[in-house]
Amino acid sequence: LQQQREKALREAIRKINESLEHKNLDDKTLLDEKIRQVEELENEACEQESKHRNHVEDLVKKFEHEKETLMRQHKCEMNELKTTIDMTVVRANDAVPKLEESENNHHNKREKWTEQHE
Repeated sequence: LQQQREKALREAIRKINESLEHKNLDDKTLLDEKIRQVEELENEACEQESKHRNHVEDLVKKFEHEKETLMRQHKCEMNELKTTIDMTVVRANDAVPKLEESENNHHNKREKWTEQHE
């Protein structure tokens, strides 16, 4: 009877040990799977961050290019406007003596007409 108890006890201990080994293996497998999933998520997050960073850098480059283009265009337009204004001033300055001369001629003609018809 004592031997049967010892044998049953050894068998129970063996089964408990096997069960613990399986549980430890299951826990380790589960832990390994969770670690793998976390690593995949970290890699995916790094890829997304890299894509986002590249997209932002591309947008900044595009904005800078458009800004430079608009600044050059604005500078050209301002130069054209300045040239137009300068030419208008020159024409106006040229026109003043002609207008004065025309006004004097008109005044002289009026005086002559007035003298002739008095």
